[in-house]
Amino acid sequence: MKSIPKVWILLTGLLFTACSKEAKETKVELESKAMISLNETQKAGISLQTSMFSYRLLKQKIKVNGKLDVPPQQMVSLSVPLGGFVKSIKVLQGSRVKKGELLAEFENPEYIKLQQEFLEAKNQEELAQLESNRQETLALDQVNAEKTRQQAMAGLQQARIKRRALQARLKALMNDPENLKPEQISGRYELRSPIDGYVAEIFSSLGQFVSPTDIVFELVDTDHLHVELFVFEQHLNRLKAGQKIHFKLGNAPELHEAEIFLIGRKISESRTIRVHGHLKKENPAWLPGQFVEAEIETGADSVPCLPEEAFTEYKGITYLFVERPAEEKDQSRYEAIAVKADPVADGFRQVSHLPQELQSERIVVKGAYYLLAKLKNSEEE
Repeated sequence: MKSIPKVWILLTGLLFTACSKEAKETKVELESKAMISLNETQKAGISLQTSMFSYRLLKQKIKVNGKLDVPPQQMVSLSVPLGGFVKSIKVLQGSRVKKGELLAEFENPEYIKLQQEFLEAKNQEELAQLESNRQETLALDQVNAEKTRQQAMAGLQQARIKRRALQARLKALMNDPENLKPEQISGRYELRSPIDGYVAEIFSSLGQFVSPTDIVFELVDTDHLHVELFVFEQHLNRLKAGQKIHFKLGNAPELHEAEIFLIGRKISESRTIRVHGHLKKENPAWLPGQFVEAEIETGADSVPCLPEEAFTEYKGITYLFVERPAEEKDQSRYEAIAVKADPVADGFRQVSHLPQELQSERIVVKGAYYLLAKLKNSEEE
């Protein structure tokens, strides 16, 4: 008798193991055409009731997450145009500041030089103005040549350009350079708040040298907070401006209201789109970046639905029990049918893509959980 090669034995064993494993993994639903029968006494004991699908106006909602945020124009990053050493910081992180309020002082020898050049340019402009006026007078008396008058005008123009350029540089560092006096020259200058708001971040410390490209303060105006939500792209066609948003902050139970005023036009890598909502009522205690859980009301549709109690779940699948013709006298039969149902809304659930044949059937709306338990017990036996 020929011996069976070891390789065939090994392959046969692997095949048997795979088949057994597949059979265990695929048996996750109730048996096809799963039926259960009840007599009149059993039905009365669980107060079993049936009903056909009814059409109701249900509010359609999209559950999303997001955060509180501010428009870009309400957040300001401040740097120091000339750079320098930090000599003092007048505010703390979280401080409320007014427009024009002093935030910090800096010191830089270049600031002294800039003021010196401005005052010199201002004097040169004044002298050039006097010379231009003198040459204009002489030209009227036909004493000087036209070329001399033009040179004086050109000299005045150059002096004026230089003075205005230095004045523009100084305006970023002081309120009114035009009133600067020689005795006021100093290497120290101030940084003031350009808006009303809060100090969100401080990125400098005493004695630190900061360059013109370094951000030293970040300010935020929280008077115009909005809700920024991240909605998955499959819901995009259900969104429109004016829809209501109900949201809560973190774990707080209170619900707040907003309204969609802008829908983004770019889908992110996470397949979401940004939706911005105006707050119906603002709260000064709220801060940008706070986490938000929200629901967007996308309208109310007349849809086929059943009470929430009619739906049961088994191993992650939703079932309805459909009444079927009896085979024996005083017996009622019910079949478990797998369906895809939407989340609960106003105590009812809609069946997505409702099959035509179910629209005229009677469905168990009270006692379904008892039927499921009885059916599971019979399967286990």
